[in-house]
Amino acid sequence: MVILKRMALVKSIYRLKIHHFFILSFFFITCSIIGFNLKQYFEEYFIDFSEYDDKITIWSNDYHISPINDLKHLLTPLGVRFIDKSLSGACYLTQTCAKNLRIISSANGMNPTKQIRRKFYEYYKNHPLMNRVDAFVCFHPAAMCELFMPFNRTIIVIASTRYELGRFSVEEWNQWNRNLRTIASDPRLFCSFTMVIKALPAQKSIFAKESPNRLKFSGYVRTGAGSQQ
Repeated sequence: MVILKRMALVKSIYRLKIHHFFILSFFFITCSIIGFNLKQYFEEYFIDFSEYDDKITIWSNDYHISPINDLKHLLTPLGVRFIDKSLSGACYLTQTCAKNLRIISSANGMNPTKQIRRKFYEYYKNHPLMNRVDAFVCFHPAAMCELFMPFNRTIIVIASTRYELGRFSVEEWNQWNRNLRTIASDPRLFCSFTMVIKALPAQKSIFAKESPNRLKFSGYVRTGAGSQQ
């Protein structure tokens, strides 16, 4: 009888330990997840932004790593700094994958809704990093620059390929045309279709005159493509 009571007591203690173990494990995992998310959320506020002070700083959220690297190669020696939060699937090759980027992501950045654009502006309009940005540049998609229009900064639009990329409906494309006219009419802003003006004649109809040719700046590329018949 005594042995049975002891066995029952041991089982009770064992069950209690298991119960406490699961409770503590759940508590630890929950705290870890919350702590990690808080760290991710507030991490940007502990980043040293001094490297952008007193420097011309350009912001990019491109889906292509090559054009922005061309621009970096050209302008970095002149002291220009870049905030490159790439949304490209190949961003790991240049170690420029977007970190601490809020509101937009690779999933919604190609064609952000009006609500997302508004949230992006509201979040970043007084952000310490955004306050150091002098200009935005958009290559791929060029229409990404619609996202940056409310910030009232210099906007550089260079349609490296597929001017209409990300604007899939007729109305979206027409609205992008109208916004691009607005951007092009501002003397602070810059538009160029040099790379694709022959491939997409429709771009010529957007403006009264064709954009002048620009200097190519991909001289750092060491490999070339030979023509084949």
